[in-house]
Amino acid sequence: MRSLEPGGWQGPILSGFGTHLVYVHGVTRVEQPPLEAIREKLQEAWMLEQVESLSTEFIDELVSRYEIVVEETRVPLTVPPQQAGE
Repeated sequence: MRSLEPGGWQGPILSGFGTHLVYVHGVTRVEQPPLEAIREKLQEAWMLEQVESLSTEFIDELVSRYEIVVEETRVPLTVPPQQAGE
């Protein structure tokens, strides 16, 4: 993305939602933290993704072992038809 200068209106800016005019109040530069500072969170996120992926694969494999058959059954009416509309 291009750099926008603070202190004025910028645009037109294209996005997935259309074309916009944007007022830039200020710019805040954020430094990327070193890997060691975020290593534990990254490992946890990766492990959660692996668990979710393997769980989905396991469930899909289990479902593939079975054939699901839905049989039509007749259920008797508990209310006579002439009273059901009242």
